[in-house]
Amino acid sequence: MTSLQQHISRLVHDILDRYPGSWMTWCDPRGDWETLLQRVAEVDDSQGFTLVSISEQTAREPGSPGNRRALQEHIDAKESFVLHVTTTAGNLGWLWAQALLSESIYDRSLREQLLVWGWRSQSVKTGDDEVAVLARQYLKQDPAEWGGGGLQPNPVLLLNVLAGGATPEPDDRMVLYIIIVKLVLPAYDEEHVGRWRTYALVCLLVTQAYQVAPGVVGEGHAYLIASEKRVFALNLLDRWLDSLSLSKGLHEAILEADRIAGLGNDMTRATIKHGPFLSQAAERAIYANTCVSLAQHNGRELLEALTLLNDDLQRHAQGFWSSKESDSQSQSIPWGELARLGAAVQMLLDASPLKDWANPGEAITWYTKNGWRIDKAGEELLRNLDKPTPGLLTLITPIRQAYRARWEDYMIKWSEIWTACGCPVPDLDSAGTWVADLLKKSRRATAILIADALRYDLGMTLAAQLNIREGAERATVSAARTALPTITALGMGMALPLPEQELQADIIDGK
Repeated sequence: MTSLQQHISRLVHDILDRYPGSWMTWCDPRGDWETLLQRVAEVDDSQGFTLVSISEQTAREPGSPGNRRALQEHIDAKESFVLHVTTTAGNLGWLWAQALLSESIYDRSLREQLLVWGWRSQSVKTGDDEVAVLARQYLKQDPAEWGGGGLQPNPVLLLNVLAGGATPEPDDRMVLYIIIVKLVLPAYDEEHVGRWRTYALVCLLVTQAYQVAPGVVGEGHAYLIASEKRVFALNLLDRWLDSLSLSKGLHEAILEADRIAGLGNDMTRATIKHGPFLSQAAERAIYANTCVSLAQHNGRELLEALTLLNDDLQRHAQGFWSSKESDSQSQSIPWGELARLGAAVQMLLDASPLKDWANPGEAITWYTKNGWRIDKAGEELLRNLDKPTPGLLTLITPIRQAYRARWEDYMIKWSEIWTACGCPVPDLDSAGTWVADLLKKSRRATAILIADALRYDLGMTLAAQLNIREGAERATVSAARTALPTITALGMGMALPLPEQELQADIIDGK
């Protein structure tokens, strides 16, 4: 394998090594060879050589009197060097007489020479400017191994310019141009870079919206990237979102691009099944549509309608504009709040008893195994909203009313069954009896911690969280009987490790 650098060095040294003072004239009207020759000439080993460049013009002819005089000094000193001139062999002018003294006048174009050295272009559209950039980038690689010889799209370069505010280097501009052409993005405008970035993001937003909702956006959208270019465009967006540094300013950039894209106006036929969208306007429209649709229901119908959306709510809650993910809190969309309410309603419905209780024992079994989740769901439904948007405020009251109606219905049935049975003492040990039994079984010093007013549903929730963090079931909850009314003064006594029959409750000084 022979690199381009080695090819150039061999071509030069085939002339310079013929005899002391042998030199050559290298004609390069396009200037494609200049940087390549400079890099090879500066190599410290045997590949290097002396390079003399003349780019000035006098009376439309290459060189100046000073250049010609300096050149003659090199010739008289019998030095070996390469004379690089940015003109054709037929337009050497005053340098012609000196060039005739050189061992060789080289005037082959870079494209022609690369073809000789094994490079093959896969596209007839690969221009000479692109070939020159390609050669500078792959100077230390074999032209035959360039993979078709075309500049490849560089998403990192595009993102640095598009999102990072970087100014492309001269060689990078050709690569940037190729990426833009391949994506059918607006042409890079050095004088109005901010405007170019906005319109480029508009194209990306519309393409992402089409990807998640093709029937809503439509194939004929003016800013939609062509179908064969969309995979690269969507991968570019993924890179942008994954970058901690580049994604910091993306929220503000999207808000600016949304003014042009107008995707919010296209969402009239969209539902929560579409998305999530990277466009804030589109995502906000979907959220509003969802709240309006849910507000058409009440009671059990509302609860069931909300649970049917749970999967879609969780999906949108993971989106770019959810309250959890958005750095721009003022513009965030509270999908997370709506998803939390949906999960609580699902818990409420799942915990509902499958049949009426026949006796208090069945009621207690239901509550200790599953019914306590109704209280946990109530905690979520009754707590203050983190972001009380108009859409949520419209829904939260009927949701809470539907919850309270179900909860009160269960409490009425609970009271009725206990009253009908004469309020028998449930077949459960008291908390003190349970603790006393634990102490008898323990063979070492044991401490008992009593958490005042820790409801049963909170205890079950705490145990579940402990087991999740431990990765094993280390915490369990056992149902125990307490005194009625369930106040601290009675509950603490019932929790003492004493025989239950030895406990007496009296009112002393009104307490």
